[in-house]
Amino acid sequence: MNYSNCLVEALKAWIKDPKNVKIIYLPKKWNNGAKHFLWVKGGKVYHYEARNQNNRKPFFKGVYKEQDLDTFEAFILHKLGYKPRINKRHVAKKLHLPSLNKAGFLNWAVYYPDDDILDFPEKNKICKYVFIHDEKGIRTELIENLNKDDFEFLQWKYLSSYDDMWNILNNDQR
Repeated sequence: MNYSNCLVEALKAWIKDPKNVKIIYLPKKWNNGAKHFLWVKGGKVYHYEARNQNNRKPFFKGVYKEQDLDTFEAFILHKLGYKPRINKRHVAKKLHLPSLNKAGFLNWAVYYPDDDILDFPEKNKICKYVFIHDEKGIRTELIENLNKDDFEFLQWKYLSSYDDMWNILNNDQR
């Protein structure tokens, strides 16, 4: 194996397929003090890293790693979730994370089957809880405990690191 680094490998992937490859840059403040480049293609995130995690040389013998975009998204949002000074929406926009465009992550969503409005909270890798607003008031519930048949009308929003309440709740638990 040749010597390389994460930037070189990301650029090589982009040069081979510029229409379908998107390069992601993680600055030091988002990645435990180390800059890192990754690339996204077809719902997968790839990166090249040193076998020795303490390596700080510009070129090294490394390994390729691959993960689903959903897994990467959950990982980075969870990691940044404990850093209240970092705007998670800004990060998600820069990294082109798909959750920004999904119902219930940034704004309240509605489930009202009588009007064919069928947005209902789904189990995902980013969050486990959802804010519920129904005839009983506002509360949080585990997503996996929700059943469509229990609701005729529901307003809801994921409790994710995009939400300021997430930071308040997580800081209270520390």
